[in-house]
Amino acid sequence: MNYPKIIAASLVALVQACSTTSTKALDNTPILQESIAGSGSKAQVAPNSSKNPINGSSAQKINTEQQNAEVEQQSNAPLPVSCAKEEYTSFFEQFVRGKDDQGNEIRYTFTSPYVQVRDYQDPSKLLEMMSRKNDEFSISIRDYTWVQLVPSQVDNAPYTRLKLDIQRVNDKTFRVDYIKAQYAGVDEKEQLVRTYGEPNAYIFEHRNGCWNLTQKLQSTKRSPKDNAPTSSRAAIESQLTQQMPYGDLRNILLKNGWQPVVTPDCKINVGGKAEVCDQLPEVEACSGDGYCLMNFANQSDGSKLTVTTYGDYRDWRTTGQESKLRVTRWQ
Repeated sequence: MNYPKIIAASLVALVQACSTTSTKALDNTPILQESIAGSGSKAQVAPNSSKNPINGSSAQKINTEQQNAEVEQQSNAPLPVSCAKEEYTSFFEQFVRGKDDQGNEIRYTFTSPYVQVRDYQDPSKLLEMMSRKNDEFSISIRDYTWVQLVPSQVDNAPYTRLKLDIQRVNDKTFRVDYIKAQYAGVDEKEQLVRTYGEPNAYIFEHRNGCWNLTQKLQSTKRSPKDNAPTSSRAAIESQLTQQMPYGDLRNILLKNGWQPVVTPDCKINVGGKAEVCDQLPEVEACSGDGYCLMNFANQSDGSKLTVTTYGDYRDWRTTGQESKLRVTRWQ
C-alpha cells in the first residue's frame, strides 16, 4: 500500500474543507453598513469580534422602521403637487382652506399625530403635546385675506384680520408667524394700521414626501389684566346652570358683549338641508339625536365659550320654562 500518496490526499481534502468553512462564516457575518446617529454621518462597519458584537435585534428594528416609513409614504401616494419643498406657500394656503386643488382633505392628513406646543418667546420650552384631534387651527381665509373666525375687537367686523409672515427656515422647515392686525383702505389701497395682541406661530416640516404641521409656538407673555376675568365673563359664569333655557343664555351672552362665531363647515357638519345653520350663526355641528354645539367669542378679551345644547333647535328664541332647547354643558 502506498502510504505517502494516501497521506498527501488526506491533507489536500482537509485544507479544502477548512477553506470552505471560513468562507461560509464570513458570508454569514452581519455587517452594519450605516450609522443612524445622525444625517450625513459616514458609513461604519462593525468588526466581527467579541469586543464589538453585532446586535441583530437592533439591525432588525432599523430595517422595520425603514420599511414602515416606506409603507407610510406609499399609502399617502399620490401626494398633492404642493407637497414639493419649493411649493410651501401654496401648500400653506391649501392647508388653511382644508383641501387641495382636487378637493381632497389635507389639513388633518398632514398634521402630525401629536403637535408640540412650545413657548413663542423661548421655543426650547415645551408647554404641552396636543393630539391633532384636539387641535384648533387658528388661521382661515375670507375674501382673499387671512383672518381668525372671531369678531374683531377693533372694527366690529365679523372676522379678525391677521398679519402673516411666511418664512423658509431651511430645506425641510418653514414657519408662519401671525398676529392680529387692523387695516384701512380698500383693495390695492389697503394699508396696515397697526398690530395688536400677542404673536404666535406654526412650524411645518417636510416628512414622508410632504409638509406636515408639527409645532405651535404660543405666546405666554400676558399682563395681569389679560388673566383677570372681565365683567362680562364674570356675569356669564355666575348665571350658567345646567338645563337652563338656551334662549336665556343667548340673551345673556349678547348683552355682555359676546358674539356668535361662524363655522364655515356648519352645513357639512350638520348634514341634509342644515336649516339650523341659517338660523343660528353660532352653530358648529348637530347630531341626529338632538345635540348641538354653539360657539361664542368675547369681544373684550377674545375668550371663547362653547355650549352644548339638547332639544328642538327651533326653540332657540324661546325663554323660560317653555323652552324645549336646553343647555347641558359648556366650556
